[in-house]
Amino acid sequence: MGKHRRARESAPEPVRWIETSPDCARLRCEPKRSGLEARGARVIGISLYHYEEASSSAVVSELVNKITHGEVDAIIFTNGPQARFLLQSASAMNVQTDLLKRLAENVAVVSIGEITSRALIEIGIVPQVVPVEPKMGPLVKALADYFEKKSH
Repeated sequence: MGKHRRARESAPEPVRWIETSPDCARLRCEPKRSGLEARGARVIGISLYHYEEASSSAVVSELVNKITHGEVDAIIFTNGPQARFLLQSASAMNVQTDLLKRLAENVAVVSIGEITSRALIEIGIVPQVVPVEPKMGPLVKALADYFEKKSH
């Protein structure tokens, strides 16, 4: 009986892993997830954030109009859902093609980091500015540097 108990006590704990982002599995966590599942882990995805459309669709529509009329020099995205909501609004206004063209040709599109950049690219928006470190300070510096270089 003593040997049996020792074997149970020395058995490794089951592997547990929790995803903290709905994009995690799709973008950068899939190899980790697959590897853990192959070893018998049960992987549970949870979302720490829930993104909703802006409380005022009129404000988003006004932004879409300003972009499509050439009144916006830069736009900053700190998450992928922001861009999807912007495109949905443009689509409802029948100006999605115009919006994407302006974003590609006339607006400095800024992404906070790699995850947001991937989400933007997936929907046809290519960021021109991405800070080295995904934080607001480096983002603002990167945008200032972009316009400084553009002015020369």
